[in-house]
Amino acid sequence: MWILAGHIVSNRDPIISASTVILKASGELFVGEILLAAAEYWDRVLETSLKEYKVLEFDYSKYSDFKTIGKGGSSTVYSAIYEGKDKHALKSIRNNIILGKKEVEKFIKEVMMLLLFSKYLDHAIIICMHLAKLLYDIDNPYIVKFYGISRDPSTHNVMLILQLANGGNLRSYLEGKVLNGLYKIAWTELLRLANQIVNGLAHLHRKGIIHRDLHSKNILINDNMVLIGDFGLSKQLNDLTSSSSCMGGMAAYTDPQYFIQDNKKVKRDVKSDISSLGVLLWELPSGVPPFYYLSKFVVVVEISRGKREDVIQNTPCRYSNLYQECWSFNPNQRPTLEKIKTELMDLSTETIEFIANKIEVDKNDVGELS
Repeated sequence: MWILAGHIVSNRDPIISASTVILKASGELFVGEILLAAAEYWDRVLETSLKEYKVLEFDYSKYSDFKTIGKGGSSTVYSAIYEGKDKHALKSIRNNIILGKKEVEKFIKEVMMLLLFSKYLDHAIIICMHLAKLLYDIDNPYIVKFYGISRDPSTHNVMLILQLANGGNLRSYLEGKVLNGLYKIAWTELLRLANQIVNGLAHLHRKGIIHRDLHSKNILINDNMVLIGDFGLSKQLNDLTSSSSCMGGMAAYTDPQYFIQDNKKVKRDVKSDISSLGVLLWELPSGVPPFYYLSKFVVVVEISRGKREDVIQNTPCRYSNLYQECWSFNPNQRPTLEKIKTELMDLSTETIEFIANKIEVDKNDVGELS
């Protein structure tokens, strides 16, 4: 019997911590042997789960032309070509075969659902495969498509195979509209983007999913169409767990209730997503991320005090009223997605042609503090 990172396990049920491995007697094993045993064990678990849940597995050796397109604290996203023709995005959770509880939870959340986690990583991997299967049901033109998984044989990392967005994220897309310090967007395009974000979010909510981390870097652009992606913090609507933590997402887009009620258990729900949506609706006519000129700490303080960005000049009043309702300090005053859809449809009758906003910083610095 081993004691690994505080868990008592048998030789057939290895649990490996991402940090230190503490070995206590009934026999001495080297860390390398334990890691090898764990890797072999997970291979068997994955094989069984893939078959059971009918998740497609892509042969890693058939990928070529790897390019890093994104990197976070615990994951890296690559673009790669499969069998010389199909372009995919591969999201790799680094060393996920030997991750601790937090990292395993992050990987499972990445497939859009959150269930009650077992202490045992084999159960977590099985749940992950089950959730990957469920992801096939999240079929919507405004949601990033999930194709399956792949495994790097050299590291045993499991990677999500996702639709590759050819236009980057919404933040860079809007940034590309800045010319000589002036941001300019057609009103019809602004409404199109807003409607697509709302429709994608509505589909998630109908499927019982709250995103919890909506911001302009998690909204992708593919063939000028919106794709909502990066579900690292997403939860099931019927999850009974609560959380007061807000530091997992971008502070400027976070529901202020998670700052002002820091000592209370606050359950994130659809109204949290509506609050973040309101910030996105403001960002479309502004061309810059909210509070880009402030540090994260100051953003938290300001939002806790009820501070919000100013309305961009020449924005139709009904549109600015809509996003201000969305980010209302009082969650009960935020509109439903159905009401937002109706308002956006009515706004299509506005005669305005463009919205322009003067950007007072170098566009290379935009978003650095967000």
